[in-house]
Formats: sequence, structure tokens, C-alpha cells
Amino acid sequence: MQERGQAEAETFLKQLYKGFTDFYIIDTGTYDLQEVEAYIMPLVKLLGGTLTRLPGPYKVLEKLVSGKYDDSVIAIPKGGTLSIHEFDGLRPCTIKK
Repeated sequence: MQERGQAEAETFLKQLYKGFTDFYIIDTGTYDLQEVEAYIMPLVKLLGGTLTRLPGPYKVLEKLVSGKYDDSVIAIPKGGTLSIHEFDGLRPCTIKK
């Protein structure tokens, strides 16, 4: 019975995160990266994804918490929509369906 529960949970997670294959940890220097990586890796492996560490100054978190946004933060109002073009020039990526 436990195996069936594990299989159903994995199927559910694969459906929930369908299309997610690229995961990122932003290294702000404010937390233990290995702890975060250990936490997320089971999901990354289940989805056949990749995990990348990106440098990110603490200022990124400060902006998000304080609400003092600049051009480095994309804010979408509740009920708003996000165009893929909002990400133009930010980082090379591939949009997967």
C-alpha cells in the first residue's frame, strides 16, 4: 500500500510541475546553499530537471521585502498578466510547453 502511495504522489507532483525542468537557487550569501539544494533535489530529480546556482546580491531580497522596486524587479498586480517579453534580454532561456 505504501508503494502505491509513493507512486501516486510522484504522478501528482509530475502533473503539478509539468513543464518545470529548470530550477535555480539564488546565492545571496544569506543562507546555507547545501541545505536548500538538499531540500529541492528530490523534486528536481523526479522531474528530470536541472538545478543551477546563480549569484544574486542581497539587494535583490531587500527590494522584494521593502517593495522598493527598480528595473531589476518585474511586479505584476493582482489579476494582472505577464507577457513573455517582460523577460527579453534578462537571461538566455528556452520556453518549454
